[in-house]
Amino acid sequence: MTGEQRDDLVRTQHHLTSVAAEMVLEAAVRRAEELGAACVIVVTDANAGVTSLARLDGAPPIAIRQALAKASSVCGLKRSTDDFVDKRLTTDDVLWRAIAGRADAFVVHGGHPITVGGKVVGAIGVASGAHEHDSDVARSGAAAVS
Repeated sequence: MTGEQRDDLVRTQHHLTSVAAEMVLEAAVRRAEELGAACVIVVTDANAGVTSLARLDGAPPIAIRQALAKASSVCGLKRSTDDFVDKRLTTDDVLWRAIAGRADAFVVHGGHPITVGGKVVGAIGVASGAHEHDSDVARSGAAAVS
């Protein structure tokens, strides 16, 4: 089998480009400013690698870690943190405790997948302290390329 291509051993993963990441970030910043939300916005590729970040005036430094953790959680779950919290964690106490104990997960409102052509190509995480703003800003950013 030396030299033969084995397509069953390789998979392709799609990632948003830096241009797309900037489009997402700009749309999210615009929405945050409309809401008057002092937040951190993190855009990642599909592997949770940071591609863009904005810390708006007044956002606390800890919000950087929170926004990144929300985006990372989206990459692992392949769904919004809102959806996961509302449909899964509120009904599964064991799962809630398991996730709450992980330092790398922050499954609270404000994380949203970025999809293109039905594929998750990245994520956006928003942290401001007001989860309804976080979710709104994240959805607005993701919609810029979806």
